Amino acid sequence: MMAFNCEPRATAPAASAHQIARTTFAANITAQFQAPVCQASTIADPANSELDSAWQAAVRAERVARSSMERYEGEVSLPIDRAYQAGNAPFEDAFDAEEEEWSYTSLHSAAVDALIMTPAPDLACVATKIDLGLANDAFQGRDEADSLLRAIADDIRRLAIGVA
Repeated sequence: MMAFNCEPRATAPAASAHQIARTTFAANITAQFQAPVCQASTIADPANSELDSAWQAAVRAERVARSSMERYEGEVSLPIDRAYQAGNAPFEDAFDAEEEEWSYTSLHSAAVDALIMTPAPDLACVATKIDLGLANDAFQGRDEADSLLRAIADDIRRLAIGVA
């Protein structure tokens, strides 16, 4: 005679703190992609509109990536880490949150690189590239540092002779 297990089936495990925070974060970040493009350049010359558009798109991508990274850290990663440190969250949640934070950091780094590689429409934007690169360690200890600095040098040469 075959025995049947008549005990109720186990319910799905409750969502972890990391899963809940991550879902909430993903819903909130969608609005960042709908923000208006910033006006990074002061050039009003219609001949530079293509250059300005590329620059503005790169600035917007960097800002969205930075905002996403900072928000994830503030809304998900740090609270879960604090809960773990206090003994209120499992190690797996803290580990998963940190791993996912790395993906946001990597995306921001790629956005910084893309912005620096985008031709700057004016010297103020070249200064922005340098400031951004320095603030994010884009020029130190990386294989990409040479090409990033060459892109900035190309901007300066192009702008110095008045060719946009």
